[in-house]
Amino acid sequence: TSGVQLIGKNPKSANKCTTLFEHDKVSKCYFLMAHKKSQINFPFTANERLENKEDFLPRQYIHCFPEDGVTGKHAKTSYEELYQDDDYILALAFPRTGRQHQIRTHAAFHGFPLVGDKMYNGDPTVFMRFKDEVATKEDHDLMQISRHALHAVALKLPYPSEKEPSLFRSRIPDDFIDWIQRNLKNVDRDELETIIEKMI
Repeated sequence: TSGVQLIGKNPKSANKCTTLFEHDKVSKCYFLMAHKKSQINFPFTANERLENKEDFLPRQYIHCFPEDGVTGKHAKTSYEELYQDDDYILALAFPRTGRQHQIRTHAAFHGFPLVGDKMYNGDPTVFMRFKDEVATKEDHDLMQISRHALHAVALKLPYPSEKEPSLFRSRIPDDFIDWIQRNLKNVDRDELETIIEKMI
């Protein structure tokens, strides 16, 4: 995952920002590109609980469990549509919790696995082959790009002033734009950035 990353320049500021994250005072926004595997009506919020299974390989794989169950940890991700055609979806994800692989897991569970996602594309053995450096040409073709298509476009937090929150922005990266230009019709980078600016 690329994009905005917050790093404290000293222990005092790092502790202050960590506390803001822990108390849900930080707003995060991610841009994603995904395969469309089912009909999705945006906007919507995914509330499935998340946890891995000890007997499942790869061990890093996170599974979804019912929201009203007891298995897994509470997780919440809201999604807003930017573009949709018969094959692909561009969207923004707003994670309300901070679980491992949360955005990718929820997206795949709801029928739009991320482009380039070696773990949640429907066949987690693809991840194992990439990890072991034995990925096939078919694996590379399936991924389409060299990494999963998730980019942190915005981070907003009440620091250093609570009255005027700080907003940090990152434009959509060039490798994502290259993929968009190859695969999607009538999607302009500047228009996309303008829409994102309004939605964050």
